[in-house]
Amino acid sequence: MSQGPRRKLFAKCQEVVRKDVEQTFSVLKSRFIIICGPSRAWNMDTMKDIMMTCIILYNMIVVDEDIH
Repeated sequence: MSQGPRRKLFAKCQEVVRKDVEQTFSVLKSRFIIICGPSRAWNMDTMKDIMMTCIILYNMIVVDEDIH
């Protein structure tokens, strides 16, 4: 099936974003063990809170490392 130019552009953009998300999760998983475990038992709000906390903590660590 032939794809139009808009579909090809969308697919390319999606591929780039997916790669960024996978790299981000890899970095977070290397620092925060809680992300490595099973999460199916958590509800969506709990997962959101855990991820936001990890992202904020990671950013705080990076800023602190840059200062020192």
